[in-house]
Order: sequence, then structure tokens, then C-alpha cells
Amino acid sequence: MKDFNVLNIIIILLFFFTFSIYIYKKITQRLELQVFREVYKINDDLISLPNEKILILRYIINFLVLIFLAISLLNPSFQTDENPEEKIVSGVDIVFLVDVSLSMNSVDTIPTRLDKFKESILKILPNLNGNRLGIIAFANTTFLYCPMTSDISAFTDYIKGMDVNMIPNAGTNISKAMTKADEILKSSKIKRNKILVIVTDGEDMKGGFGSKVEAEVLIWG
Repeated sequence: MKDFNVLNIIIILLFFFTFSIYIYKKITQRLELQVFREVYKINDDLISLPNEKILILRYIINFLVLIFLAISLLNPSFQTDENPEEKIVSGVDIVFLVDVSLSMNSVDTIPTRLDKFKESILKILPNLNGNRLGIIAFANTTFLYCPMTSDISAFTDYIKGMDVNMIPNAGTNISKAMTKADEILKSSKIKRNKILVIVTDGEDMKGGFGSKVEAEVLIWG
């Protein structure tokens, strides 16, 4: 089950406990009324009790509602989880087209937009073994920052070294960057699956996206 945790179990137990007390109270009250009527010879006109079948039906419906509520809290999944090793994509050329313009130094995303990307990519790098990775840095101009490599350790160093001061020219010319990415993806001598990950905040964009690339394109905004 996806959300099988202690808090959900406690909430469900509290629901069942409360419901049990409610049923106990209702049954006790009914029994007391029956005894009261028998002792004082009170007829149905003065004190009438709800139909027993209707009460049972009501309790069953309440119990079913409680069961469905418990199921929704547990959020069960009947699919068998795959082996994590089977989820790792391998044999892919992944080019990161990373915006290093000054706007990527904005702190609206803590610590900064660029640093947030660096933190995120470093977390998933262990799952990218078996792939070739490269980085194209761009602002108003573009250059190949990290050539295609399968060395995760070296790629990690490149990621850590990225900074908004890498390219002094202001602005964001993604069209030039797309052209550069297309050149690199076409230059591979080995025919592999290709993914282009565009990392940008979209500010000060010039010239649109420009040329198309022969790769699956993912935009990391």
C-alpha cells in the first residue's frame, strides 16, 4: 500500500473506536427503553422504538462508509512494484541545455534557480549510470561546457562548477543553444536513444526555440 503509515492506522482505529462506542450507546439506550416500557407497562403510543430491521440496515451502511473511508486513507495499490534496478534507464545520450543567465541567480527558488537545478540533478545522478551525459551552457552565447561522458563522477564535478558568471553576456538566446545541441546530438557515431533536457527560467528569451532537434525534448522550468 502506498500510504501505509502509523498516522493513517491511528486515524482509522480512532474511527472504528468511535463507531463502536456509538453502536454500543444506541443498543444500550434501546435495551433500557425496552426495560422501562415493560416495567411501567407503557404502550407503543407513548414510547415507540425504531424498527429493528431499519436500525440494523443503518448500522451496516455506517459500517460500510467507515470501511471505504479506511481504504481511501490507506490508498492501496494492487500493482507489484518493479525492482528499482529495472527502472534505471541506460544506453541513452542525455544532453542538458542549461540556462546560466543572470536571471537564474534569482532567489525566488531557494537557494537560487540554478542551485536548485544542481541539487535536483545531483540527487538523480546515481540512477543515470550506463548513460552518456553532456552539458551545454547558454545565455546570450552558447558553449559546450561538459562533453558527452559516461563518467558520473566527472559529470558531478561539472555540475557543481556551474555558475551564472560562466558567460558574461546578458540575455538568453536559446535558439543558438538549440542549434549547438542539434550539432552535438547528430555527431554521435553510436546510434543511441537521445534526450535533450532544457533547463531555463524563460526570462529575457530571444529568438524563440529556433531549430528542431532529433531527440526527445524535456523542459525543466
